[in-house]
Amino acid sequence: MAGGEYVSVSTQKDTEEAAVAREQLLLDKDIESAKQSLYAAYLQNGECETSAQLLTNKAFLKNPLKALVEEKYGIEYEEFTNPWHAAISSFIAFVLGSLPPMLLITVFPSDYRIPATVFIVTLSLNRHWLYQC
Repeated sequence: MAGGEYVSVSTQKDTEEAAVAREQLLLDKDIESAKQSLYAAYLQNGECETSAQLLTNKAFLKNPLKALVEEKYGIEYEEFTNPWHAAISSFIAFVLGSLPPMLLITVFPSDYRIPATVFIVTLSLNRHWLYQC
């Protein structure tokens, strides 16, 4: 599971980096087109025309690449996802999640192992009802 999580998040990170590179290329190639692109993104995200124009002008005075990436793709600029963090947290979660059933199987007599395991797994997976009371 941790390996799958690593691959998945690594792909997401590559996609985020590609979006930044694409917008940097647009800025280097045609700054007016980049402005229009950001303006259109603001409009698409619900800003009125006046507000979109003001936000676009402000963004191009500060950090146009950051604004383009964050507004068009919803990516926090320079804060890419980390595949190692995802893999490690997935590994820890699966190890901890497997402990209650494994302990029950080793502690209970053979006649009670299956019902006890079904009970603890059901309880563990539906523990949210405990917190609703």
